[in-house]
Amino acid sequence: MSFGLTGSAMLMAAAMQYNKMSQFQIVALQFASQAAESIRANTDGFMANAYDKSGTYSSTVAALALPNCAIANACTAVEIASIDKTQLANTLRTALPGGDYMVQRNGTKADIWIMWMEPGLDPSMSIGAMNCLASAISAISASADKPRCLFLEIAL
Repeated sequence: MSFGLTGSAMLMAAAMQYNKMSQFQIVALQFASQAAESIRANTDGFMANAYDKSGTYSSTVAALALPNCAIANACTAVEIASIDKTQLANTLRTALPGGDYMVQRNGTKADIWIMWMEPGLDPSMSIGAMNCLASAISAISASADKPRCLFLEIAL
């Protein structure tokens, strides 16, 4: 009977873990959609590469200062893109643990990666960084936990 109860407890813990993983994936998909809509709403900024964000994954949680437009109420496409990027970064950092993102322009397509850490994840349940941009996670040591990534490609 004790083996049965232990098995049931482990099954319950795994179910709760999968539920949390699913919640993070839904939030990441919402943010990827938000980024896609911002890009589609400002195609001039996108074509000027103003939405590109590359580099390495960072799990910092410090809020970024929201940029201002040079002329109030008359923002350029590049300034709007800068505001969109800052707002996305700030909300991602509060909504997902270790939330970060990358965007790369690929002609008239945008490649969007939403990244986050899953705290307390059982390694056997992790798919790790299989959808992550290789250059974004290259600086993370092999023994360290890798972020989870959601990849979305959109066409304008």
